[in-house]
Amino acid sequence: MIAVQSDLPHRVLVVDDSESNLYVISTWLRRAGYEVTEARLGKEALALMAQTAFDLAILDVNLPDMSGYKVCEEIKAVNGSALPVLHISSMSTSSTDRSEGLRRGAEGYLVEPVEREELIATVEALMRAASAQKTAVKLSTQLQRLNEAADVLNNTAGTRALHTAIAEQASLLFDTAALVAIDSEDGAEIAFAPNGKASRLPAADASKVTAGLLTAARAAERVDGALVNAAVPQLPAPGAYFGGDITGEGSGFVLIHVPKISLYSPEDALLFSAFARAATTALRNARSYDIERRIALKLQQNLLPHAVSAVAGLEIVTRYAAGAAHVEVGGDFYEVFALDEQRVVVAIGDVAGHSLEAATIMAQLRTAIRCFAIEGHASDAVVERLNRVLMSLHPTITATVCLGIYDAQSGEFAFANAGHVPLLYRKAGVWSVLPLGGTLLGLEGPPPPVQRVTVDEGDVLLFYTDGLVERRGENIDAGIRRLVETASRHERLADVCDALLREAGSDIDDDIAIAALRRT
Repeated sequence: MIAVQSDLPHRVLVVDDSESNLYVISTWLRRAGYEVTEARLGKEALALMAQTAFDLAILDVNLPDMSGYKVCEEIKAVNGSALPVLHISSMSTSSTDRSEGLRRGAEGYLVEPVEREELIATVEALMRAASAQKTAVKLSTQLQRLNEAADVLNNTAGTRALHTAIAEQASLLFDTAALVAIDSEDGAEIAFAPNGKASRLPAADASKVTAGLLTAARAAERVDGALVNAAVPQLPAPGAYFGGDITGEGSGFVLIHVPKISLYSPEDALLFSAFARAATTALRNARSYDIERRIALKLQQNLLPHAVSAVAGLEIVTRYAAGAAHVEVGGDFYEVFALDEQRVVVAIGDVAGHSLEAATIMAQLRTAIRCFAIEGHASDAVVERLNRVLMSLHPTITATVCLGIYDAQSGEFAFANAGHVPLLYRKAGVWSVLPLGGTLLGLEGPPPPVQRVTVDEGDVLLFYTDGLVERRGENIDAGIRRLVETASRHERLADVCDALLREAGSDIDDDIAIAALRRT
């Protein structure tokens, strides 16, 4: 959409079967600075229209092969109102003739003999009207495209992804190459989009290019709030760029490529200013989101156990991954601690929601688990007391928990599952799904029954939260089967946990907590 300005004259097609009329009209137009193409038949005019982009057509009404009215209708069927048509006639001169011509699509109608000044003035007026209409159509299209671009930017999560989106949307909006250059604490990066699809320069190259690029952008001449004449010879599309700062601190620019800076128009300046404001707002929101997310993740990690207690004869691995769809802290948690030299408590749970309240309740439940277990209660009794605590302190909140006590001497693992996803158990190299338990926490009902499995040497118990297995439009059983298939491909406990997180992907909707233990 960069303004395509040139010194070429406007093209006018003159159609008349009279040699004298054709000569006179064409001569007047050429002397006025127009480029003229002549035709004597209607079909010849339509053929020329298919080959050349004209700015105006002057049609005699009475042509040998077809009427000027019909030629006008054919032109309008292809070009709409973008190409103005002027009828001229020495025979069809009545008001009925003129009305017919205007009704069938012409923008003007002159009766011969016509004076040179009247013809030129009429042509100029039609050109102005057509230009104004083209500008209005272009503006409407640009505004629609600008709104679409702003919507894309506002729905792009993460600053790195947003840099790419800004370059791509700028390229689409201005129909030319565009780039985003950022120099931040995380390092320099450049996203370059020559055709609406951005690629990123390697980090080493971006570091080399960004310094000179930002220097050129900062030193560029400013016009109407945007910079122009930013020379970027290092990039795949060398030449002139115009653009502006999108960080508010001179550390990042979006730049639009133009073959010659003279093609940069006032309309482009206005469009760019609006786009730059949308990009700046989206970038600030994304940076704020990233900061809040890092704080939330740090808080979440601080609420989880910092280290897993070592127990002789037991390998323990834990993992935690925050969901990409939420900035708030979540309620997923794990808890692993030794009661004494022989017994280990392992629990995993999920408080409903993503909020500070969910994280606070999660911390309370973890503390309660330790207190009740240290008092000597069995796993089902601990879960029953957790339910009473939750219903008493937070009657509108629900949570799931699976809690078990492992006895290293006997190898018995006695656990109670209150509405949590089922545990996975690997025995003799074969994975199986342990039965579900009772009602989730926060609801009236009997405590879940105690279930017991014997953990022999090499056996593995895998605890996890539902973020690992739930997918939109997929049954949770399919997610558990996928979990078993992934776990079966690995032997080392750490490899199993890492593979499960990789399979979940980097754009998970929910938080994931994993706790795995193996008897050695």
